[in-house]
Amino acid sequence: MANFDFVDDKKSFNVSIRGKSYPVVKAGKGVPCLLICLGTPSLRTISKNFTRMFEVYSSDMYWVDSGALDHPESVTIDTIIGDIKALTDALELKKYVIFAHSAYGIIALEFAKKYPNAATGIIMIGTPLNSNQHVAEMNNAIFQHDADEKRKLIDAERRSRIEKEDLTKLNASERWLREYVYRDAPRYWHIPDFDCTELWSGINLDRLLVRLFSDILPRTNVLNGLEDINEPIFLAAGMSDYDCCPWVWKDVKNLPKNFTISIFNKSGHWPHYEEPELFDARVKQWIETIYNN
Repeated sequence: MANFDFVDDKKSFNVSIRGKSYPVVKAGKGVPCLLICLGTPSLRTISKNFTRMFEVYSSDMYWVDSGALDHPESVTIDTIIGDIKALTDALELKKYVIFAHSAYGIIALEFAKKYPNAATGIIMIGTPLNSNQHVAEMNNAIFQHDADEKRKLIDAERRSRIEKEDLTKLNASERWLREYVYRDAPRYWHIPDFDCTELWSGINLDRLLVRLFSDILPRTNVLNGLEDINEPIFLAAGMSDYDCCPWVWKDVKNLPKNFTISIFNKSGHWPHYEEPELFDARVKQWIETIYNN
């Protein structure tokens, strides 16, 4: 696959949220589109064509060590949602779309519940039903049942190797990336041994990101009140995404009335990178439907 970081003509500036300054990157022209939470990996994986449709805003805020909070233990899901709203207000965004990769889609849905119609739509990519132990066990069972033997062999070999490594020598960010990039590749990518090291180059994660997945998100049940969301939602589901298995959203009984599930057969967790032309074409059709109505 191609290298990362396709977008050029980027502009950087700072915004202030609750008295703390954070850098924001802006690129493209079109419908305003906010990449929420850890913005850099999403910015590195969208295409140039995507920025011909959208005016993209990306910030890592306090999810990287350069933006670390003094008291990260006080952050809750409501804090995160409120700070996203504060960011959109600081950027003076109107009629904007939220772009939420992976479990950040859960945060986007919670945002829509708290601030109905603040965004005009949500693009979710590879979002799991929830981010907790029960869903992880369900997704693992799907992997063991559905994945091909080559993928399962690579997965087993890598998990065995990681178990033998002394990861205590790594900090929280280094350990998280070692597991994500190497151990979990067969569950994240359509090419099961794909090396995404470059994607994470220069990103030093704050310990708050680890807490997001170990404590904050497991306490959130996004299925509660899901049917009350009015905003149009586009979910990109890669069929090799065995970490999140986003296609299982089709079985949810209380989906919002305007919830589109788009299947990508040659993608894993990153279909906007793995099948960019198809992804862009489907998103273009979706966004035109929203703004032409």
